[in-house]
Amino acid sequence: MFDYFWLSSNGFPKDSGFELFGTYHLLWLFGVIIAAFAGSLIYRSLHARGRRVFQIVFSAFMLITEVFKHIVLICTDSFSVGYLPLHLCSINMFLCMANAIKPGVIKQELLYAICMPGAAIALLFPNWVDMPIINFFSIHSFTIHVMLFILPIILLVNKEIKPSIKNLPKAILCVLAICPPMYLFNRYFGTNFMFLNRPGMGNPLVWFEKFLGNPGYLLGMPIIAAALWFVLYLPFAVTNKVNSKK
Repeated sequence: MFDYFWLSSNGFPKDSGFELFGTYHLLWLFGVIIAAFAGSLIYRSLHARGRRVFQIVFSAFMLITEVFKHIVLICTDSFSVGYLPLHLCSINMFLCMANAIKPGVIKQELLYAICMPGAAIALLFPNWVDMPIINFFSIHSFTIHVMLFILPIILLVNKEIKPSIKNLPKAILCVLAICPPMYLFNRYFGTNFMFLNRPGMGNPLVWFEKFLGNPGYLLGMPIIAAALWFVLYLPFAVTNKVNSKK
C-alpha cells in the first residue's frame, strides 16, 4: 500500500490512480465544504489579533508543507525545475502570507478573483489523477488546493474580503504582468508553469486545445476567467445596485 507513497511521478502501476469524480475524489470535495464551514466558524469566534494569527499560521502551514515537499523530492532524487513553486496556485501561497502580514485591497481581490477560483478548478479537475490514493504528492496537492480555496471563503464570509469589480482590472494586470516572463521561462526550461505552454491534462483547457490547437487553447483562459468572474461578481453587483436605490 505504501510502496509508492514517496514516488513523485512515473513508475506508478497501471490504473493505480483515482477516478475523476469517483468516490475518493468526491470525498475530498465534500471535505472542502466541511473545512470551509468549520474554518469560518472558528475564524468568526476570534478577536482581531487572533484572526491575524490564524491567517499567518494557516499560510505558514502551506509554505512549510511546500518546503517539505521539496525536501522529499531532493531526498528521493526526484527534484527538477518543474517542481519550483511557480504555478499560479503556488504563487498564491505567498500571496496568502503577504495578505496575512499586511492586508491590502488588491491582495484580497486577487485572493477572491484568482486564488479561490483557481484552486476550485484544480480541485474539480486535478491533474494528479494518475497518482495512487496513498501517495504523499497526491495528498499534498489536495491539501494545498483545499487550503487555497477555503482561506478566501473564510475571509469572505467574515467580511474581510469585500469584492469590487472596480478592483478586478488591477488584479488582472498583476497576473498578466508575470505571464510573459513565465512563458519565456517555460520555453527555456521546458516547463509548463501556469499552463502557458501546454494545456496540461484533465482541465477545461484540454477541450479548447481540441478545437483551437496550441497555442490557440490560450484563448480559453480569458473565456473561462470571464465566465467565472461573471458568476463571482454578479451577486455583489446586484446587491450594490439594490442598496443604491434605497
